[in-house]
Amino acid sequence: MAQVSSHPIPSGLPSFEGREVREMAIIVNKAGDGLSDALKVDKVPHHHGDEVFLVLRTFVTKVNHVEVKPGSDDLRRVETLTAQDAFEVDESDIGPLFRRAKDTVRRKLDEAAGIVPLFAASSGDDDVVPFEDMSDEQQSLYVGHGQGEHASGPVEECPLCDSPPLREGDDW
Repeated sequence: MAQVSSHPIPSGLPSFEGREVREMAIIVNKAGDGLSDALKVDKVPHHHGDEVFLVLRTFVTKVNHVEVKPGSDDLRRVETLTAQDAFEVDESDIGPLFRRAKDTVRRKLDEAAGIVPLFAASSGDDDVVPFEDMSDEQQSLYVGHGQGEHASGPVEECPLCDSPPLREGDDW
């Protein structure tokens, strides 16, 4: 079941019987069935600590609403998905999509909590590169740009130099 945030995030979910739906969870049934079929023809042993990427094709088979806390007016929408197919995929095939989706979720949670990122890097194909994944040189360029060091003119290696430098007191 999905982990639920404790801080209030506007849900964007439709109300149910006049009550506010604040949270959402997903249950996936039969996820191993399709994968077991795939393993019959492509046996790949896994070891403790291995990172394994799976793709599932599911259908929504049940939608339920339960109280977030007993006696609460707020509800949690619980969707049950039934897996039809499951396949292991290579990290090189799914990795960039997975990282982009993970970063989008992290960014939206931060925004909902009022956290505004100082730096966002783009590799040119709308792929956001997290600051901690940048090389030391890239980090230095982004920090320098953010501190206004490139105000006298664009620095060729800095992908942010198309944007105005951030200065203390700048309004977001």
